[in-house]
Amino acid sequence: MLVLQAGSEQRVVHLPAGCQVWKETQTTPDAIALGDWVDVRGDPQPDGSLLARSGWIWVNIGRREGEIVALGPASLTIRHNKGIETIELSQSLQVIDSTTGTQRLEGIAVLRPGMHIGMVGLLLPDGRFRATRIWGALNE
Repeated sequence: MLVLQAGSEQRVVHLPAGCQVWKETQTTPDAIALGDWVDVRGDPQPDGSLLARSGWIWVNIGRREGEIVALGPASLTIRHNKGIETIELSQSLQVIDSTTGTQRLEGIAVLRPGMHIGMVGLLLPDGRFRATRIWGALNE
């Protein structure tokens, strides 16, 4: 069970046995720490609580979108509406061609400066962002 708080409001969330949560990778609810931001989808219960659905629980998930400025072996730098940001790349990174919906096994080797990309990933406690999935129109 989790108790989530937004401002002065609280909501009880029941976690089914064996459920999976996303926190950079699929893991167990034990990975959820006090102070984490949790987004949960599930079924409302008569008592006002929520019965979470396994695989529909995301912890500290974030999104970025922008133009690639530079690439490194474990990071990339993008320009977006808030300026320039260097993004760490997860060990479990997936690169997806948004025109076909397929994963590119070459990983970041298909990315180039000037490309517009979107990404989701883990918001780290110090405010940094680590991408777990990047997508864009990737030319062969």
